[in-house]
Amino acid sequence: MQLPLPVNNKLQYFLLLALLALGLAVLSVILSTPRVGALVLSEYQSVSCTTGAAAGKDNLQILTLTDAYVEELATATCAGEAVARDYSDVTISWRPRSFLSGKDILEGRYDLFWNREHLVLGMVPEFFDYYQPLLETPSYAVYWFSRGGLPEMTREYLEGKVVGLLDDPSSQTFYQRPMNALHEAGIELTDQQLRLYPDPHALYRAFTTGEVDIISGPIFLAERFQLAYEHQLLIEDRVTSGTWYVNRRLVGSGVECDLLAALGVTNPLLIGDPLVAEGIQCP
Repeated sequence: MQLPLPVNNKLQYFLLLALLALGLAVLSVILSTPRVGALVLSEYQSVSCTTGAAAGKDNLQILTLTDAYVEELATATCAGEAVARDYSDVTISWRPRSFLSGKDILEGRYDLFWNREHLVLGMVPEFFDYYQPLLETPSYAVYWFSRGGLPEMTREYLEGKVVGLLDDPSSQTFYQRPMNALHEAGIELTDQQLRLYPDPHALYRAFTTGEVDIISGPIFLAERFQLAYEHQLLIEDRVTSGTWYVNRRLVGSGVECDLLAALGVTNPLLIGDPLVAEGIQCP
């Protein structure tokens, strides 16, 4: 024979059941929420997240130039309804612009990437048969950054100093524009005066540690990396930016609209508003 529980015990019993039910509900929400995975440093640098869809679906691949806002972009992309319908995972990789090859374009290796039109057309003249412009990013200004004195394009100023650039001759910001400024000033750097780095993060770290004395870049990226520079000198006030390109097979699927919406998290990197490309129809 089971004895009735005292009133206090009944209250504790029902309270325990309620807390258990609440805990299970919270656990269910956590498990179903898209999560950004840890940074993966293998053949390239990348960050991944899951969409919450059943395993075994395709992996959506995005290629960009910097790790700025990649976790936010991954989270926003994984939250897209159409993305979750068609993909189980999203992977964002960041590599120098020269990493992208004509083979990557022809094989459709990436579903979304940022680059400049003249570069991709140089690799594949029929580029627009494979990719569609999605979002055009605005132009920006490029500066020299230095510490311990306003930078000058003179041999006297650069004597004993080291200039840091990217090991990417196709980069307007971190190679072409600064090298052109030096050329126009009649300055040819010695091997001891020039050091090249694989990505902006490594370049800015070298500046922070004093490995190099002067580097180039846009203000917004210097602020993003919290660059401790003391002086700046304008190199060019209006550098043409690039475009986010989406694989043509995704246009009309709704995935391109999820990608367009997700790219909004990168707006703090831009000076001005990006422009949705012609032919893209999204709500």
